Amino acid sequence: LAIKELVAEKMRAAATRLTVAPRDFYDLGYLIRTGFNFNDKELLDLFKRKLSEDKFDGNLKKYRTNMGRSEKEISDMNSRIEAELLDVLTLGERKSFSMDKTLKELNKIFSNIE
Repeated sequence: LAIKELVAEKMRAAATRLTVAPRDFYDLGYLIRTGFNFNDKELLDLFKRKLSEDKFDGNLKKYRTNMGRSEKEISDMNSRIEAELLDVLTLGERKSFSMDKTLKELNKIFSNIE
């Protein structure tokens, strides 16, 4: 359960952090690349519970696109990637990371969540 709890917490952070953090989406993208199963019922239940505990909407349909973030929030986050994220990544990680690809993959994974 520990890894699912950590991933649910990362999902909650990506969806609700006051200022969207590029590292949250980087971490979710890393999990996608390693084959983590985001459609696990237990994980989605944990995500829903964490949202509700923090008084956010527990209707998962809201998070199907960009983890519920607006285009403005995503644009703002993209403008901060270099300053907030790239310095802590290795050269290989920098070359392999694409926020656009990560968002597309997340949107595909969550396209049918209930």
